[in-house]
Amino acid sequence: MLRTLARLSLLTLPLIAAACAERVTPPAPPPFMALPPMPGPKPTPPASSAPNLVLPPKLADGTYATPNRSLSGAGTVWHLRVALNVAALGCSDPTQTVVSGYNNLIRTRAARFDESYKALTTQYGSLNTLDVAMTRLYNYFAQPPAQPGFCAVAREVLAEVPTVPDAEFPTYAAKAMQRLEQPFLDFYGAYEKYLADLARWANQFGKVQVTTGYVRVEELAPPAEIVQPIPPQPAPPQP
Repeated sequence: MLRTLARLSLLTLPLIAAACAERVTPPAPPPFMALPPMPGPKPTPPASSAPNLVLPPKLADGTYATPNRSLSGAGTVWHLRVALNVAALGCSDPTQTVVSGYNNLIRTRAARFDESYKALTTQYGSLNTLDVAMTRLYNYFAQPPAQPGFCAVAREVLAEVPTVPDAEFPTYAAKAMQRLEQPFLDFYGAYEKYLADLARWANQFGKVQVTTGYVRVEELAPPAEIVQPIPPQPAPPQP
């Protein structure tokens, strides 16, 4: 009888050991991994301008090749007239000060403007060529992003013009043209900065790798059901 019990115990030990071995401890969760910092918000064009503007080319001295570069004396006076005409047509003018100032300028400087126009026509060689250049000039001064600054300067110029002696008008026109063009140059500079910021942002964004979806969790198979060993039964009585 004792020999039989010992034999049965030896048979059940492997079953118990196998059941204990199947109790697998789940692995510890992986450490938290922080994503690389995301770039800031995407840069936007200045003054609500379009994102695909083409700026005037830059010259060797770093300035922009605008229609107001390298003007003759007659060209400077006529370009001043065009700039202030655009201001009278397009600037907000509830009190009509811009319009009245421009009309007064045309009346008091008629001879000066007539002289400049004739000289400019000769310079361009034909009225058709001059008209094409003036259309480009009107469009230049009408650029929406620069209008707030341009209109502010135009009001100042129109307020100053009546006090300028006619003999000094060409010299005054040259200085006034620099002031009237500055808002456009400032906008070009701001737009150039926007393009540089956008290129840096795109470069940073391209280096950030973002994984979408859920983290894949490896599911462990549940341990096998432990089979309890059958307790030894007493041997039947011998007949």
